[in-house]
This record gives sequence, structure tokens and C-alpha cells, in this order.
Amino acid sequence: MDRWELAARLAAGPLLAAAVVADDASVGDVAIKLDADLRLLGARDVRLVSTSSARELEDAVAAEPATSLVVHGFGAFAPNEWARLDRARTRLAHGDRAVLFVLHPAELKALLRFAPNLASWLATETHHVVNSDALTADEREARLMRLREKHGLCDEEAVRYVEQRTEQALDPDFGEWMVLLGRGDLLRGKAVARDG
Repeated sequence: MDRWELAARLAAGPLLAAAVVADDASVGDVAIKLDADLRLLGARDVRLVSTSSARELEDAVAAEPATSLVVHGFGAFAPNEWARLDRARTRLAHGDRAVLFVLHPAELKALLRFAPNLASWLATETHHVVNSDALTADEREARLMRLREKHGLCDEEAVRYVEQRTEQALDPDFGEWMVLLGRGDLLRGKAVARDG
């Protein structure tokens, strides 16, 4: 899955925690771009955190209890840091806050070995992400075509659904669609109206 697809899925929520595994050497770069993607998709109260210890992460959580976190920087974690994080896992997710752990494969391996409870908590939400930057024109058009076919709508209809804040526009595909059309402005600060 590429970074943008993952951000659209995560922004749709609800989600308590997820592990995002990035193969490339720049996990920090993936975290920064994932944070920016989430903000572009309308996620509010997101904070990027680079941590060098479990205590630092616990302090960040305590300082901003309502803020979702995109966390990276686990490369220096010793086994005891992972164990401390394992014990703190219930304090990490509180209310509607999500915690996204952006990890290198070696960091995921350490998490699995030294933080088994945290690993089981993240098991259903562990995603491999490709750190893709801008799509080519052909890739962009292929994704737009897939969205049009999947939803049976043209671009103008999709824009109208988002502008009118319809129930169908809650689908994360519509966030991706608007950004691909250069209409990410429709996603910022616009809550979609729900029936009932």
C-alpha cells in the first residue's frame, strides 16, 4: 500500500493504534509525510513526535491527551525501553486519540520480541507502506478511473457529494478523490453531515 492510500484509510477512523512499516531508510521522512497527508485529509489534532525513549513518548501523550500522534524514532530503543512501552500501552490510546507507530522493519522486529502485548494490540493494524511521492500523470489518471468506476460517479458528481457533505462522502475514497482533483480544500474543516 502506498503512503497516500494508508493516510486516507487512517483518516477515515476510528482507530486506536497502528504500526506503519517503512522499508526505506528514512522512517522519519515517512512519518513527516504521513503526518502531512493526514492533515491534508482533514485530520485535526495530529502531532508528529520523534522519540528516543518510552518516557518521552509517555510525556508527549500526557501533555496532549486529546491529540493523535504519529511517532517515529524507535531506532535507539533498548529492550528495556520496549518493555516499558509495552507496560504503558493502555495509556497511549485514550478516547478518540490514535497512535501511529512508524517503524523500520528492524524496529518492528524488536517491538515483536520485547513488547509482545503492544504487538498483539497492533497486530490487526500493521501496514507496510511504500514512501511514494507525487504520482505520475498516468498513475493519477489510473487512480481517478478506479474511483469513478468503483463509485459510478464522474468527478463533478464526486465534488458535489463532498460539497453537500453527503453520507457517501464519508468514504475515505472521496478524500483521495478530492486531493487527486486538486480539491483538497473541500476536506479542511468540513464535517460531513450524518443522518439521524
